[in-house]
Amino acid sequence: SHRVPLQCQLALYKGDGRSGYARHLDRCDKTLGELGLLEYLRLSDFRNRAVTVILYLNDASRTKEDGGQLRCWLKKDDHDKDSQVEGGQHGPAFDIQPSGGTMLIFNSDRLEHQVLASVKDRYALTVWFNGDLS
Repeated sequence: SHRVPLQCQLALYKGDGRSGYARHLDRCDKTLGELGLLEYLRLSDFRNRAVTVILYLNDASRTKEDGGQLRCWLKKDDHDKDSQVEGGQHGPAFDIQPSGGTMLIFNSDRLEHQVLASVKDRYALTVWFNGDLS
C-alpha cells in the first residue's frame, strides 16, 4: 500500500549553464548503523519513498541544446545475467528530455538519476509516494 504524499517539490534550475543536481536515488536504504543517529533521523523522509512522480512544466518545444535532461541509470536485477558481464549495479545511462507536459513515474529505489546542467530555465514538480516497494 502507498500513502498520498504530504508534500511536493517545485524545482527551478536556472538556465545559467551550471545548475543541475548530482546523481542519486530517491530512496535511502541505509541502516541506522551505517548512517549514525543524526543522519538517520535527517533522512527519515527519504527512507520510505516508494514511487517518484515528476511532471515537467517547461515549454513543450524545449530542445536538447536547452539542457536540463534527466540522466538515468536503471538498477539491474540481481538475477540479470548481463550484470555480471558488464559489472556494476546499474545499466547504461539514458537521457529524458524535460519537455513540458512530460510525466515520469518510477520506483524510487531503482532509477538512479541526475539533472544535467541547463542553459534555459527548467521547471519540474515532483511528488513521492511512501510505502512498500513490493
